[in-house]
Amino acid sequence: MSKIKLVILLSLLSTAILTGCVNRNKDQIKTRELGYCESKYLPDSRAVNRCYADDAIKSNNVTICDKQSPLSKPMCYTGFATERQNLTICDQLEQLYNESTKNDCYIFVADAKNDSSICNLISNQKNRDRCYSSLATDDLEICKKSSTPDTCYHLVAISLKNTEVCTKITDTTSKDSCLFVLATKEKDCEKISEDFMRSHCLENLRIPNN
Repeated sequence: MSKIKLVILLSLLSTAILTGCVNRNKDQIKTRELGYCESKYLPDSRAVNRCYADDAIKSNNVTICDKQSPLSKPMCYTGFATERQNLTICDQLEQLYNESTKNDCYIFVADAKNDSSICNLISNQKNRDRCYSSLATDDLEICKKSSTPDTCYHLVAISLKNTEVCTKITDTTSKDSCLFVLATKEKDCEKISEDFMRSHCLENLRIPNN
């Protein structure tokens, strides 16, 4: 799984864990629905929203997300869709908000299922490429599906901190930049084509870290 996987879910659930929203059974969830997630019981609106998000997932009821603030509701729907790996919930986001919100949801579900075919359902090329980049951390071949493979390789290299991925970049300037940023050994710097950048890279490695 990629490092950005379930970022929304982790964000939504972190405060819920701290406030005791996670390890409760369904009867306790029903009690919470009567008022536990209201602000008078929790420290701030963020905790309230995350409490509702946890309730939605635990009770398998996405409509609980509707109790959240308008700005937080899309994250709740996306978190629910990702946890349940359910694209139908993502489609509801397009009806409630816009296509971009739906596309973001598709990306998280694709990542959760490790299924690049879901990326193909995204109409916007930029978002589709984002989807491919997210999955490519587990399978570099997916970058070949992107309209900008070099960008995909660069993002994956940075995510994995792997200079070998940089070498797959065809554009010399982009490849050099990738290697320069990630270089930890002289052999990494020596793969840089541009003389000044290569020298600067080697010089940086020789400067002791204090």
